[in-house]
Amino acid sequence: MEWIVLLIILSFLLRPKDRGKPYNHYFSLLNQQLQKKAGGQPSQLVDLDTVDNNLEAVQQRLHGKTKLRLVVKSMPCLPLINYLMERTGSRRLMVFHRPFLSFLHRYYHDVDFLLGKPLPIAAVARFWHTCDDEQKQRLSHIQWLIDSPERLRQYLRFARQQHIKLNINVEVDIGLHRGGVSSADELSVLLGLIADHPRYLQFSGLMGYEAHIAKLPTLPWRKQQQLFRARDEVARRFTQLVSFIQQQFPDLWHDQLTLNGAGSQTYMFYQHMSLFNDISVGSALLMPKSFERHWLRGHRAAYFIATPVLKKLNRFELPFLEVISKAIGWWNPNWRQALFIYGGYWKAIPEAPGGLSLNRLYGRSSNQEILTSSTRTALTMDDFVFFRPQQSEAVMLEFEDLLIVRRGQIVEKWPVLSRSISEVSHG
Repeated sequence: MEWIVLLIILSFLLRPKDRGKPYNHYFSLLNQQLQKKAGGQPSQLVDLDTVDNNLEAVQQRLHGKTKLRLVVKSMPCLPLINYLMERTGSRRLMVFHRPFLSFLHRYYHDVDFLLGKPLPIAAVARFWHTCDDEQKQRLSHIQWLIDSPERLRQYLRFARQQHIKLNINVEVDIGLHRGGVSSADELSVLLGLIADHPRYLQFSGLMGYEAHIAKLPTLPWRKQQQLFRARDEVARRFTQLVSFIQQQFPDLWHDQLTLNGAGSQTYMFYQHMSLFNDISVGSALLMPKSFERHWLRGHRAAYFIATPVLKKLNRFELPFLEVISKAIGWWNPNWRQALFIYGGYWKAIPEAPGGLSLNRLYGRSSNQEILTSSTRTALTMDDFVFFRPQQSEAVMLEFEDLLIVRRGQIVEKWPVLSRSISEVSHG
């Protein structure tokens, strides 16, 4: 009998706290507007005021000493890219996707494009054969990323066949171990090929990505020290390769080379260094959930998904386990009600109102995702649930448009790049 009493007491002590909260003022206003403007379907929103705040944080840390390159995959929306280019004065883009490159190269006549990954030679050929004559005259605006001698030889053969010259930026491995050259000997092979074929190849710089720094496994009280130690190792490797070029290939070296590196999670580590003259930033301006780092102080979430509640049930029941479901709901106040939403299974987590959770016992769904919550969320049918995406580059392309927020008001609708490309292709 005593053990039963002990079990009851223990269950009460371990009982989860009620995490449910109604909307705060910001999301309450957005919910009201979405009910009028979203057409009763899932939507994505970008708050431009918060983007401005995040951009200011980036510019303050870079001090204007390093050129900013905007990463297209992290914000694939032409009006948003235009807006950020105007705000920053940057005419540099990093592109990862061949259709995006084709579209943007046709649209922008004065932008420097750096490929963020090595493209298969078939993709390069597809790009070239879809260019009009005017675009072909601007081929020098593109820096193709090369990671190996085999790929460079493919590009060289293509350049010979088409009687063109390709700008070559070399990917270097400075610790991420995702490919690229990692030693002076490997770099020497690539530079030798470029130097031997000046009619078809031109060296345009180095690209060293080091996202591994942000995910450094270490003890919490040693995090800061280890981060800077890892940063210094990156700097050492990159500097060695730069010095090698200057000493062994002086004819290829000049001050206009693009020395690109860092990213949204690490750009601030170089604010007092002259290691890179070209730094890429994208996600730090929107701050998806997976990009949160304690050293990104001043950055706030600017990007959300919102979707309406289709059904609100004042109970949560698992099929064939209804009795157990009731017991769980009694014990855990955060499983007291079930909300079925329009759509789901996004790479995102519930953000507002507070206390919502994805229910993996019931199972995920891209049609009618179930969320469980306490009654304190105060949601009703047709209210909108807000999600915070884990990343923007894949999620944003799942929607046709971005709803733009200013001062808490939905003011515009901007198409994402996939829709813009489709309209041009079929226009």
